[in-house]
This record gives sequence, C-alpha cells and structure tokens, in this order.
Amino acid sequence: MDVIDNSMEPIAVDGVFIDRFYSVEFDLAGMKYPYQFKLWNGCARERFVIVKENSKIIKRLRPGDVLNMRYHCTDSRSPSRFIDTEIGDIKREPHGRFKGHYLVELSIRK
Repeated sequence: MDVIDNSMEPIAVDGVFIDRFYSVEFDLAGMKYPYQFKLWNGCARERFVIVKENSKIIKRLRPGDVLNMRYHCTDSRSPSRFIDTEIGDIKREPHGRFKGHYLVELSIRK
C-alpha cells in the first residue's frame, strides 16, 4: 500500500514510515503556533506521539480526526512531507515510562 504525498513520490506505509521520519508537526485552528512531537513506534507497527496530560492541545484532539501533518525526515537533506494522518486511540498513561502523558496513535490515510 502506498501513499502519495505532496511531492508525488510514493511513501510505503508499512516499514519505510517507521524508519523515514523522526518527528511530526501540525496546526489546529485557533492555536498560535504549530505543535511538534517526536514520533514513537509501538508494537504491531503502531506510530504514536506523546502529549503531556496538561497540554492545551490534548483537549482538541479526537479519535477519527484527520489532519494534514508535516513529517520531518531522519535525513536532513530530505524535505519535510505533508501527509494526511488520522488520529487513532488516545490513551492516558497513569504509570510507567510515560506517566502523566497521553499516547496518541497516528495512521497515515490511504
């Protein structure tokens, strides 16, 4: 399965996605600045970002929302790419490594 981004170069959704990008940023209406997050990889090829539980943005994200996110490549010579991305589950982490944060799953739209 391939996704075509704004540069018309195909990006393989499974496999390449995980290795190709290190962070993502996006704007929401009414927010002064874009938010940028490090991309994390979970089991079963899940991609997610970590958001502090007291962040203003967490109240604005809903599962099923589709945002045009800017992905930053691990190779600094490669341009950033805008890709439509769906918000998946939003899970609060009360214990462990991500205590006090939400894990927000991301899925590239077909």
